[in-house]
Amino acid sequence: MRRIFVVPLLASLLLLSPAIAKEHRFTQHETFEPDGPVTLALTIVSGSISITGEPTDRIEVELVKVVDAVGMDQAAIVADHIKLKTEESDDRIDLTTAYLKIADYNPDFWDKLIGNGNRTAEGVVEFHITVPERTNLIITSTSGPIRINNVTGDVTISCSDGAIDLNTVQGEIQIDNGSGSTKGELLFGPVEVRQPLGEIALKWVEGDVRVKSLSAKIDILQETGALDIVTRTGPVTIRTNLESNRDFFVETQSGNIEFLVPVTASGLLHISSELGEIQTDVPISIEKYSRQGVVGRFGVGGVNVNLVSGSGDVTVAQF
Repeated sequence: MRRIFVVPLLASLLLLSPAIAKEHRFTQHETFEPDGPVTLALTIVSGSISITGEPTDRIEVELVKVVDAVGMDQAAIVADHIKLKTEESDDRIDLTTAYLKIADYNPDFWDKLIGNGNRTAEGVVEFHITVPERTNLIITSTSGPIRINNVTGDVTISCSDGAIDLNTVQGEIQIDNGSGSTKGELLFGPVEVRQPLGEIALKWVEGDVRVKSLSAKIDILQETGALDIVTRTGPVTIRTNLESNRDFFVETQSGNIEFLVPVTASGLLHISSELGEIQTDVPISIEKYSRQGVVGRFGVGGVNVNLVSGSGDVTVAQF
């Protein structure tokens, strides 16, 4: 009897296993010498941004193109199509990354299978930038971490999903972050954050703080300035010195509020929660009381503190 061996197509294909993509890095340097303080505007699609202020008159840009590809030749093709576009004026420098279409490439089935196809390559960018300490920043990004250190100037950041980290920034700060995290320490100037989801943590802030969110976890440590915090379900923790002549306002729909003030602070508390519990460890002189809220004064003089939650708990304590 004749025996017939049938080799499945799948088994044959396994002999042609795809090559494994590796990381390849391509570095590009740019230097700018502005005549005075400028605004640096940076727009990227995907990648990381690190900006540091230094005692210098130059802007030094290191752009690293990170490409995952099977081989160096393939990676170089992809990297060459990631372009840095620059525009300069007297008081502004615009840097934009563009992903150009790779023309005249039509990989067939076998190329793609064994890893020779350009479709297996992906590229992101890393920016490492040093700027003069007095520099305004405008950053637009789809995703990726953003770090800014030691800058005196206004900072505006807009991203869809970013991990934003600010340290020692003096100027007006405006952040629009779709999700992820926004963290900052030693911030001198008004801060406004719009972020529906994720985490917002600002420490050692000297300036007014405004936060609009849906369910982000919010943690604020404030030295001076007023507050305006509005969210729906996220927990809010505030530690503030109440050093402002403007009112303080915190509102949630169902998130808990913890509000901490110094033992020497003064003000007029307006606390309300329709379904949650209200607790105050601060000695107050009650002016109005009901099941849903309390109005009371602590210390002498001071500002109005409005703490409102639909169904969350509200706690006021001292530090």
